[in-house]
Amino acid sequence: MSLIDDLKQKVGKYFLSKNKNKDRSVSTRNFELSRSIGLLFKVNSESDFIIVKQYRKHLQSEYGIKKVEALGWLDAKDLPDYTVTQRGFTFLNPVKANWYLKPEDEDYDAFVKYPFDILIDLTFEENVPLRFALNESKALMKVGRYHDEDYHLYDMTLNLPENTLLDEYLKQADKYLNLIQP
Repeated sequence: MSLIDDLKQKVGKYFLSKNKNKDRSVSTRNFELSRSIGLLFKVNSESDFIIVKQYRKHLQSEYGIKKVEALGWLDAKDLPDYTVTQRGFTFLNPVKANWYLKPEDEDYDAFVKYPFDILIDLTFEENVPLRFALNESKALMKVGRYHDEDYHLYDMTLNLPENTLLDEYLKQADKYLNLIQP
């Protein structure tokens, strides 16, 4: 990571720490009670995107959830062809963010303002732009992988081994979100 990128990350983290979302009502949910789900993910490759796309379809077909929207981050100035015209997906990149990586885009604003029943964070490492989305989201319940620094952003965390792959993480998220009895 370059010195400038490192500085952007640090300043972004600083603004994140100062901007706590207190304007949100929290409600414990399971898939049975949910009508809408938001997904946050980082795209490292087309295979990552395909896994999230399959999970989105799984939530719709298995649980009958009508609205499943995904917000993805790419660390590239140009969006790859596979991201174009993907229904239910919004993609962000550094072009759609300010200098300290806070997303500034109409689609981003619509995503974070929508009161999803559940927001599932699919990122494994810290990602400042997606942490802004997680922090600003009006979702009723936020679920993600346990991180020492970011656990306060979630209403439910999954503490999984470091080497856990995305498909196993999704299975565990399904398992525990089905166990919830609000």
